[in-house]
Amino acid sequence: MRSSRLYPTPGGSLQWASTEQRTSFYWLTEGSAPDRWPILVTDDACTRWDRFDGSTAEFIYRLLTDPLHPYSPARYFDSHWFTTYERRTGKAINDVA
Repeated sequence: MRSSRLYPTPGGSLQWASTEQRTSFYWLTEGSAPDRWPILVTDDACTRWDRFDGSTAEFIYRLLTDPLHPYSPARYFDSHWFTTYERRTGKAINDVA
């Protein structure tokens, strides 16, 4: 499914992200409107390519929240959480010295 051409060739692929699990995300640069470029997803061996039509924002939202999305880690978590970044002193950034 992936174009053998690379961006900036029209219709070429342009990598924009990857994961720790060696999944790579590309835009298929079809047409003149980048906000409408389809997303291609593959593993590190490039043996299987999946295409997602829709905006990048929708793709990322579903990736982070939809447990049924094929590349989402959301199926492994029941809830979201936030961990505060700490300075080397052990105090959180928001703590007053």
